[in-house]
Amino acid sequence: MTLGKKAVGRGLVIVSTLVIFNLILYGVLPPAQPRPDITHAQQTRRAAESAGILAGFQDFDADVTDAAWYAPEPPDPLDGAVYQYMAQTDAPLTLTVGCSAPWTIEIVVMDRIQSLARPAVSVSVNGVSLPLTQDHIFRRQRYQAVITDGVAGDWRVNLSIPDLMRPSDLFATGENRLLGAAVDWVMVTGTACR
Repeated sequence: MTLGKKAVGRGLVIVSTLVIFNLILYGVLPPAQPRPDITHAQQTRRAAESAGILAGFQDFDADVTDAAWYAPEPPDPLDGAVYQYMAQTDAPLTLTVGCSAPWTIEIVVMDRIQSLARPAVSVSVNGVSLPLTQDHIFRRQRYQAVITDGVAGDWRVNLSIPDLMRPSDLFATGENRLLGAAVDWVMVTGTACR
């Protein structure tokens, strides 16, 4: 009987630990450690600048000021990231791009409600649809495409997803906004940006 009580006690400790970890991961509880002084977006931008390949960058720490985007969310309790949700299935933004072709465009989307449905994000630049590759980096999906020709200057970047989702339809939450992808940053790199 004592062995059974020990096994149940260990099981409760494991389950409790997993529940607390998930509450921290999804922003319900704050993490035990302080947030880093620099976000992933800022680290990425600085690395591209140091390498001399940064051609354009949009960090969603500041309001994009377009009706297709919601205002920036509060900093993520786990890593300090600030991001914005798409408010429409098509969300444009203007990105000033320097250097010359070829470029690589990178769109980084936070794993939020998309982790349940994983809508495919599609991207066009100046009306031209891009073939994207996708991979996973820490709590984010990264979409990339190579643009072999074009003109530097103000690009019209359009992000699209098939459907918006309402968190209150999925969870016991009061969040009733229709939300699209939670975008952390958009970056364009080039080979001759020094």
